[in-house]
Amino acid sequence: MDKRILEAKKLLESGNLPESRVLVEEILKEHPSDPAARNLLGLIYFQLEDYNESINIFRDLVEEYPNEVPLLVNLGLAYLKKGDSLEAVRVLEKAVRLNPHHRKAYNYLGLSYANLNLYQKARDAFKLGDSPRMVEKMEGILTSLTPEVEEKGQSFEEVVVSSKEEEFSKELSTTSSEISRDKLDKLLNTIEVISDEEGIKYPGKDLDKVGEEGSIRVVDNLVICSLELGPCFSVVKDILIRSGDIEFMPKYKKYKGKELKTYFSSAHGIIHEISGNGGKVIFNPSKNVHFFSLTGDFPFYFHERLVYAFSGELKWENGRLPSPGEGDDLYLVQFRGEGSVVVVTDGEVYKLSLEEEPIYLPLNSFIGWGGDILPAFVEDSAGNFQVELSGKGVVFFKVE
Repeated sequence: MDKRILEAKKLLESGNLPESRVLVEEILKEHPSDPAARNLLGLIYFQLEDYNESINIFRDLVEEYPNEVPLLVNLGLAYLKKGDSLEAVRVLEKAVRLNPHHRKAYNYLGLSYANLNLYQKARDAFKLGDSPRMVEKMEGILTSLTPEVEEKGQSFEEVVVSSKEEEFSKELSTTSSEISRDKLDKLLNTIEVISDEEGIKYPGKDLDKVGEEGSIRVVDNLVICSLELGPCFSVVKDILIRSGDIEFMPKYKKYKGKELKTYFSSAHGIIHEISGNGGKVIFNPSKNVHFFSLTGDFPFYFHERLVYAFSGELKWENGRLPSPGEGDDLYLVQFRGEGSVVVVTDGEVYKLSLEEEPIYLPLNSFIGWGGDILPAFVEDSAGNFQVELSGKGVVFFKVE
C-alpha cells in the first residue's frame, strides 16, 4: 500500500479534509484505478457532505468489488445521508446478507426502514444491530399506530439522520449537464424551422413549441417541462436549461390521498413539484427516456425507482408489494386520470397485452402495467423471484 494513503487517512481522521483530499488526488493521478485511494476519496467527499460525488465513487467500487461489505456499507450510508432510503435499503440488505454480524450495517438499515415507515423491519434490524434504545423507540411508534394506519404505512414520527435534504432542495444546481456530440448534432441539424415573419430558415428543433400538448414532453431523450401549461413533477439533478420565475418543492409520498413523512424518491433522485409563472426547465437524463400518455380513469402502475417526471390531471399514490423472502420489495406508484409520465431506464421499452395467461417477469426487467391486473411474487426453479402479473391490461418491460 502506498504510504501516502496512510498519511491521507490520518489527515482525514484528524479533520484536515483539504490536505487529505489533495494527497489522495495526487495518488490517483499516478494510479487512477487504485481502490484504496478511491475509497478514501469517497470518504472525504462524504465528510464534505458532497453525497452525490461520494455515491458515484462507492457505486463504481461496488460494481468492481460486489461482495466487499465495507464498500456496501459506505454506499448505503451515503444514500441514507442523501435522503434516498430506498437505495440505502437495497444496498444495506445485501451487506447484511453477506455479513449477518455487521452491527453497523444493521443500524443503518434500521434507520433506512424507519424513514420508509417500515417500523417492524426497523425494530428487527436494530435488534440485530444491538441498539436497545432504538428498538424501544420503534416499539413505541408501533404501539401508537392503529392496525389500519400501520397497514397504510402512515407515520406519526420521523426517525432520520441529518441528511441535509431541505438544504439540498434550496441549493439546486443549474449548471449545464454534458450533451454528447451526436445528440447535439441531431438536435441542431435534423429539422429546418421556418420563421413566418422573415422567411428565414434555422437549423434545429424548435423547443419553444414543445409542450403545446401538455406541460411535459420528450424530444430526443431531453425532458422538457413547460410551466405555462401548469406545474410538473420531476427529479431536478439533471437540469440543463431553465428560464422564468420557477419554484422547486420536494414532495412526500402519498397513500390514500394523505402525505407520508418520507420523500417521494426514485433511483434518479427526489421528485420535486416545479411551478412558476411561465418558463421552461429542460433536463438531460443520462439514460433512455420513455414517455407515457395516460387518459381516463384507467389505472397505471410503474416501478417507483424508474419514475422520472409526470404532469397533468393525475392522481397518484405510493405503495409496495412485499417480498416473500429476503429479496427486495417492489415499490410502485399508481397513477389515475389524464396526464403524462416519463420513465428513465437502460434499454428499450416493450409492451405486451395481457388477457388470460399470466405473465412472469424478472424484477430487473419490470417497468409497470395498466389495467385490471394483480401482481404477485413467485419463485422460479432456480430460486429467483419473479413478478407474476395476471388479469387484463397491458404490461411494460425493458430489454437492455
